[in-house]
Amino acid sequence: MEQKEKDSKRLITPAGAGLAAIAFFLPWVRACGQDISAAQIANNGSEVLWLILIAAVAIVVAFFANDGKNNLKKIKPVVAIGAILSLSIMLIKYMQAKDAGIQIRFGAIFAVIGFMASLFGMEFLEDTARAPSSVASDDSEKIGLSAQYVCNNCGSKVTVGEVCPKCASASEAITADDICGGCGAEVSEKAKFCSSCGLAVSTVVSADVATENKIQNNDKFCQTCGEKAEFDAAFCGKCGDRIA
Repeated sequence: MEQKEKDSKRLITPAGAGLAAIAFFLPWVRACGQDISAAQIANNGSEVLWLILIAAVAIVVAFFANDGKNNLKKIKPVVAIGAILSLSIMLIKYMQAKDAGIQIRFGAIFAVIGFMASLFGMEFLEDTARAPSSVASDDSEKIGLSAQYVCNNCGSKVTVGEVCPKCASASEAITADDICGGCGAEVSEKAKFCSSCGLAVSTVVSADVATENKIQNNDKFCQTCGEKAEFDAAFCGKCGDRIA
């Protein structure tokens, strides 16, 4: 539920920019008894207004071009520059229209709201990539595997359900028998490598040990016995082995 809410909030930026782009073709001012859009004003000598439309479209395109690649943080400068530039241009044009006694129409208001929403939505432009799997403190919680993992036979990257391109072994869903000592992911009893981080099975510990010690995805722990260790620890306090 929380993740869905975050996914919805990150759409505020492109939605705001989309509103601004649409508003560009709606009435911005009323002069001589006629409603005039920003597009009409731009075609009649105020070419700088085209920058507003370009900025709005650029924000929308940048969002959807980077959303699937988990690079949303990289578009924040595009959003900030585009929105602030557009709002500055609109402010200047508003001051000029105010002095000329021209009435501001709803199109300009929608454009301002759209760019303000884009700036507000920057707070939620976070990369959504998640760790392939983790071990929860709740004993009943099960681990889900990502579509991309490591071949159990040779360690090459392979997609679940497909044949390994290197050794031609069929990739099947892993039955959780052990816990990887490197990342905390579930590892099949027959696996030679961890399907999440690629470590050899010599680094796995039993699922019972992992659960007992409540190994978390971001915790540092011994690769030999699964004992949780301090962040700056170099050796395990339980078995004495060096902690990578």
